[in-house]
Amino acid sequence: MIKIWNCRLSKGEHNYFLQFEFVEYDSEYNQLNYERQRSKEDLFNEAKRLRNEGLTYEKIGEELGFGETTIRYWFKTKK
Repeated sequence: MIKIWNCRLSKGEHNYFLQFEFVEYDSEYNQLNYERQRSKEDLFNEAKRLRNEGLTYEKIGEELGFGETTIRYWFKTKK
């Protein structure tokens, strides 16, 4: 297991420079969300379900982690 630093960017208290602020150690596996990866077919099926519920392409993209243009492309090419 590969250990990584989980950091966030923040402004220093007394200056305007950005700095890294250490948060915690974590594993590369957790950060890359391997368990959340789904097949393109599963993602498109989920997009179709959300569309049938009345969600816009923009909202579907937000829900699935893709841009609106990508979602529109899926529906245009996979019908």
